[in-house]
Amino acid sequence: MALEFKPVALSANQRKKAEKAGVSIASMEEADRYFAGPPLNSLALEYLLCSNVFLLSRLYHLFGEEKNGKSTLAIDWLRRFFLSIGGDALLVETENKLNVPLFRRMLQELYPKLQQARTTVLEPAQVAMTAFAKQIREDTRKKNLVLGCIDVDSIRVLSEMTVDATETTGSAGRNYAIEAQLWRTYLGTFMNLIQDMPIALIMVNHAREEAVEGTSAKVLGCGGGKAIKFYESYRILVKTEKRIELVKSSKSILRLTTKSNTNGPTNRIIKPEIVYRGGDAENPDHVYVDWDAADAELLTSDRILRTALAEQEVCAVKPATEKGLYSDEILGLKRVPIQEITAAIYADPDRLSAFRDIHQIMTYKTLEELYAQGWFFDAKKLAKTAEEEDD
Repeated sequence: MALEFKPVALSANQRKKAEKAGVSIASMEEADRYFAGPPLNSLALEYLLCSNVFLLSRLYHLFGEEKNGKSTLAIDWLRRFFLSIGGDALLVETENKLNVPLFRRMLQELYPKLQQARTTVLEPAQVAMTAFAKQIREDTRKKNLVLGCIDVDSIRVLSEMTVDATETTGSAGRNYAIEAQLWRTYLGTFMNLIQDMPIALIMVNHAREEAVEGTSAKVLGCGGGKAIKFYESYRILVKTEKRIELVKSSKSILRLTTKSNTNGPTNRIIKPEIVYRGGDAENPDHVYVDWDAADAELLTSDRILRTALAEQEVCAVKPATEKGLYSDEILGLKRVPIQEITAAIYADPDRLSAFRDIHQIMTYKTLEELYAQGWFFDAKKLAKTAEEEDD
């Protein structure tokens, strides 16, 4: 479907005629929908993504070596930005190795709301993605509050053609050339499909060593052909820096680095923590991603422009305490939890604006603002308008 913008309000009949012609038409005012999403509510995530919201109609590409937290991070985003606020989410699992008990503990009461498609073949995975996106499209015309996200874990899945050839010849045939071609032809259509819908796409990929042209050096890159790199809005390298074992809990310190960002600067680093807490008869085991720890580490690190922040009275230049979860003089507060520091920044429009200006963070409309403006299609209203025009 081609997309066409027009600077006037469009009637239901105009929309119907356009759709029959294979064109999805939106007014210029409606174009704001493509730059909105659930609020991040994390200074570290705002710094990393250069946005104040989890942008919809975007492809988030997570890659890294095995057992480094990619899948856990993706599931956390499904919970945090979609399931927890009433949205829908689809997990397309292609490797049959996800830790289901772990994700049950992450999602808890939200687990039954997670739709799952399990397959080890590429074509059925793509069918599941398209079906979910079309269902969201239908829902946007039936109710006001709708939101969706697809998590593909992982893209390294064989095509039916490769499987058939392997069975016939007996060779593994794992250069993924066919798969790269199929992703290229599919993603163009799929990304066009979700451009006018409240959907985000997360794709998990494996890292691999790639040679630097003209040298003998190698860097950590990702496969998947050129299609995903072409359509991605973000490519984020996920790495576990350290694992800490405690008596009744443990945690993994992640290092997230933006390698590609169409929304702002690259090579930004934040360090959230995956926390595993043992439970008892009354309180079950719990697993979660601690973004407060990422906020604390960022505000007390030397990666941000602390002098500029101090000049804008966002925080002080004095370094953090040894534990790192507190800061002595941020916002004039002494030895207080980082949650209070973050909350104080979010509660002060001037300080929050200064933080965003310094780090070139674009601010977009949140879902609450969009709901208030009647962002999503109201099918009953459109049908009534169409009847009046037909009369």
